[in-house]
Amino acid sequence: MKLKALWFAWILIIAVGVILPSQSNGGSKSYDLGILLNQPHLFTNNEKFRPPQTIINQPPDTNASIAISIFGGRMTDNNFEEMITPWDIEFRNSTLVGIAGSRRIWRYDNDISFEVEGQIVRHFGNQDHWEFNLPIIVRWETFPWNDVLDTSAAFGLGPSYASEIPKEEVTKDGDSQRWLVYWLLELAMGLPETDWRAIFRLHHRSGAFGVVADEGGSNFLAVGLKRRF
Repeated sequence: MKLKALWFAWILIIAVGVILPSQSNGGSKSYDLGILLNQPHLFTNNEKFRPPQTIINQPPDTNASIAISIFGGRMTDNNFEEMITPWDIEFRNSTLVGIAGSRRIWRYDNDISFEVEGQIVRHFGNQDHWEFNLPIIVRWETFPWNDVLDTSAAFGLGPSYASEIPKEEVTKDGDSQRWLVYWLLELAMGLPETDWRAIFRLHHRSGAFGVVADEGGSNFLAVGLKRRF
């Protein structure tokens, strides 16, 4: 019961984050204060009060709020802490292919943003089940070389559901379950003038140190492409 309530609360938070931005942008106009002060005709219909209009150039928001990603990866035999030493990584006979759709739900300045992402993942090899993940993602978007190579780094956390208990998680850890906690690390890079990004991900499932399960979990190293809209 506690686990179901946790997932329900998570989905409710995501739903609120998706709905509110769309409502706030629908049909309402917002004006820059400087533009209003220089254009009093916005407040009166009297022609003699209308000065020549001042054109203020404001750069468009080039950061798209929706993205589609495709990725593929292979399961490692290592814990996530061991990923900092790539020469020690050993792989298992389990691969995945996934597609993800994400939407930005909030942004602070041009530095940090929050997204919600839905994933559909298919496993191959020693396990052949489906996996569904729903993380909330925080993304850092400011790097000094972004004019040459646009770069962002992201961390996401949310629920993960497998269509059956993953065989490789049981083989590796002794037990597992369908519902676990999911998190990701992502590095996205691409040319500033395009909407395509190469992505590199750590795709992780676990029991969150016993919060939702005592055993089970997996780590996949994945690469893919992201297209922003």
